[in-house]
Amino acid sequence: MHDMIGSHFCGAAGQGRARRGDIDIGGSLHKLMSLMEIMSGNVGTNATCQLNEHRFSTTMFEKCVHFYVLQLHESFLVWIGTVPHELTNLSVAINSKFEKNTASTTTLLGDMADLSANSIAQRLAKKTGKQVFVSCNLPAVGEFLPLVEARLMTELKNHPDKF
Repeated sequence: MHDMIGSHFCGAAGQGRARRGDIDIGGSLHKLMSLMEIMSGNVGTNATCQLNEHRFSTTMFEKCVHFYVLQLHESFLVWIGTVPHELTNLSVAINSKFEKNTASTTTLLGDMADLSANSIAQRLAKKTGKQVFVSCNLPAVGEFLPLVEARLMTELKNHPDKF
């Protein structure tokens, strides 16, 4: 059940299980899924490709903020934005095998000076122990990021099986 405290569904948000061909997530994210499969090592194996998705949204500063989580094998993608199907940046974080509580991040797509996706990816990688891809497509409002991170961490706490 969706946590209704301080948030509600904006538009068509939902959750479900889907296979790669069943998800309508826009052209950019569909191409990204193929790249992520390659990076996670699932290409060329006989393993069944099953992707799980989880969607939720909330209102912040009179704007509807959408969250989309695409769960892969030992990794996941989090897309955050106010405009559906907009992919302006992408960061990835992975935990270090040698140093505990350390996650390395890099920007794969977008402005290298915008560290919002890196910050979220790093926190999620440390918390989950998984490789995390994050696309954060939000207006340049300074108060947005802490609220978005708090909402995302609440969802992770309430639904850890979705990440």
